[in-house]
Amino acid sequence: MRGWLSVVCVAGVVVLSACAADSPRGPLAASGALQRRMGETDFDSGWRFYLGDDEKAREAGFDDAKWRAVDLPHDWGVEGAFDRKWASCTAFLPGGIGWYRKRFVVPADAKGKVVRIRFDGVMNHSTVWCNGKEVGGRPYGYSSFTCDLTGVIRFGEPNVISVRVDHEKYADSRWYNGSGIYRNVWLTVSEPVHVAEDGVFVTTPVVGTDAATVRAATAVDTLLKLSGDVTVVSRALDQSGTEIAQLHTKSVMADGGRTMFIEEGRVPDPKLWSPEHPTMYSVVTEVMKGGKVIDRRRTPFGIRTFKFDPAKGFSINGESMKIKGVCVHGDAGALGVAVPLHVWEHRLKLLQEAGCNAIRCSHNPPAPEFLDLCDRMGFLVMDEAFDEWTEGKHKWIVGHNQGKPGTDGYHSDFEKWADTDIEDMVVRDRNHPSIVMWSIGNEIDYQNDPFPPNSPVLPPVAQRLIKDVKSVDTTRPVTAACAFPATNLFKQYLDIEGYNYMEKLYAGDHAAHPDRVIYGSENFHTLQAWQAVAENGYIAGQFLWTGVDYLGEAGEWPSHGSGAGLLNLAGFPKNMYYYRKSLWTDAPMVYLSAGGLGGRRGMQQATSEAISCFTNCDSVELFHDGQSLGTKTHAAGEILRWPMELTSGVVTAVGKKGDQTVTFELKEAGAPVRLQATADVSGLRGDGRDVAEVEVDVVDKDGTVVPEAGNAVHCAITGPGRIIGVENGNLNDTQRYGGTDRSVFQGRMRVYVQAMKGDGDVTLTLSAEGLNGTSVVLPVR
Repeated sequence: MRGWLSVVCVAGVVVLSACAADSPRGPLAASGALQRRMGETDFDSGWRFYLGDDEKAREAGFDDAKWRAVDLPHDWGVEGAFDRKWASCTAFLPGGIGWYRKRFVVPADAKGKVVRIRFDGVMNHSTVWCNGKEVGGRPYGYSSFTCDLTGVIRFGEPNVISVRVDHEKYADSRWYNGSGIYRNVWLTVSEPVHVAEDGVFVTTPVVGTDAATVRAATAVDTLLKLSGDVTVVSRALDQSGTEIAQLHTKSVMADGGRTMFIEEGRVPDPKLWSPEHPTMYSVVTEVMKGGKVIDRRRTPFGIRTFKFDPAKGFSINGESMKIKGVCVHGDAGALGVAVPLHVWEHRLKLLQEAGCNAIRCSHNPPAPEFLDLCDRMGFLVMDEAFDEWTEGKHKWIVGHNQGKPGTDGYHSDFEKWADTDIEDMVVRDRNHPSIVMWSIGNEIDYQNDPFPPNSPVLPPVAQRLIKDVKSVDTTRPVTAACAFPATNLFKQYLDIEGYNYMEKLYAGDHAAHPDRVIYGSENFHTLQAWQAVAENGYIAGQFLWTGVDYLGEAGEWPSHGSGAGLLNLAGFPKNMYYYRKSLWTDAPMVYLSAGGLGGRRGMQQATSEAISCFTNCDSVELFHDGQSLGTKTHAAGEILRWPMELTSGVVTAVGKKGDQTVTFELKEAGAPVRLQATADVSGLRGDGRDVAEVEVDVVDKDGTVVPEAGNAVHCAITGPGRIIGVENGNLNDTQRYGGTDRSVFQGRMRVYVQAMKGDGDVTLTLSAEGLNGTSVVLPVR
């Protein structure tokens, strides 16, 4: 049996108690991420929150009874009102100072153990107190950090964690970055001898089709003088939890401090991780003393090899592959940056269906469970550390590239914290097989924002960051997304070089520097940008800006976000999504729209002077109410168009690719009659975290979405569930988030429903003036 901690709330105080789980993988955390170590518990529930500042809130005896009860993750910024007095760069949403407090009890029989609290991310400039004593914090809102509570915990008595979050400098990012404890929090109670935080590093130094060598480097800390032998035993498990290899070591435990245990084992007939087959394994590491397991850590990993070749581009497990990537920021519209994992999973599935196989985490470390998701789904990942180094970039206040910019940001903490932040990122994330490169920065060399590309300031900083990365991981190349690679002075120190929007330099740079690995780290959605990759074997791939629309980096008021995505803010595909699918996928597809790429943003129905067809078929024949309008042959990357205005009837496209045929229908919508709602799941787990996405459409009598509809929809919910967000994707809609009413945009919107703890049926009821309403029932079990 492996031991864990459970949490029970008694009279507002969270009480931790021991429990056990038979599965070698451990229980599912409420966040959707796996708990990975013995003595770890989800610490997200039962917090109190206050928006404002009160220095007495750090004190254990402070009265917070009137504060708001919240569960984490929580983003208070997205709850605020859109207002042009704030900044366009951060979505015209507020920052401020906020406090979080939580009471909890660690059992008396845990006395003598080590107690730590882990924050996956707090935005930003956080300070943490336990029972009135400062125990840690972090300026950088994207870093995970741990605070040791051992010396200040009162075992068997109530304890108080207090967290102050200082985000008064709200315009400190070029995009919306949220405010608050917006990622998960974990509490761990360990024996004095235990595996260090992020202390297991699994590599596969030898990979073959018949066998692979698995190597685990485990850091074990001891806080006391040892009596008796301490040993470390590690086992490799497959996805079913079956042991497939025993790892062996000859290390001896040091008497105090930290000891590294290096273990190796042989895995026969390994299933190699790749985007097509994302097979995961895990190493379970047990610390033994006196024949008893005193600590256990589970570390997921994948077995794979990859290579960036200056002449042949990217390959994985010996097979060439083009990186078809997108950049993403961390928000999800109405949900802010406290995004449930299910929402990301839904978005990534859509991107994967369009042929996407890679994600660039722009421009900061993501949530840990996001990387777990990329591992399981088969996405390659570019894990990025910073958007600025020693000087601040322009943060636009009035509108993008308008007026006088602000320059608040991470640069003010860079000198003190950059080495720690980037090393912590790599140590935390280095076991993920999805990650194939570390990025030390984005467009640091942007022309005079803040440096000219040939600034002599940049090379020493780049060398410093590269050294930081390689001090903790040498299995992946180090890169940066370069804005001006032609004159950039630090590119020579990078293992591989990212080119942002500089496809015109590919051929010349490859000819002049044939030993340089080149890829598109940021690209427009144009055909030309893709052809530069597809037609040149030495280009490893590209990352589009962006996969999904995002809050911030907006134009002038009332716009509060960027429309650069393949998906809009509500996760609905745009026309550009289907065009990209025609470029990136091989299975025959055809899609019709009344409008071009810049038209209806992915809506199937609209009135225009032409019908556009996105396809990868060899030819397409178009029919209007059964009458042929002619057949057009198709060249790769071409958008087929038939001049006509769809005012009635049905237009059908019949695409042919080899001996395969696919069809698509486009219907002219009639008058709006009713609401139609569809949930993406049939039920919810009663864990207080699980989420359903409900698509709400305004449709005509035949069920066709009415793209011109903008009806205001009222949402009501009963049962063990709550509405955590309503998003329509309209970047100019400044109605405050957090309510239950919202107007559809282009005929649709999305409602996010979250289960509470317990069983029952959640009923979401939707109504709109002049339309027939509808409801969705979701069982919670």
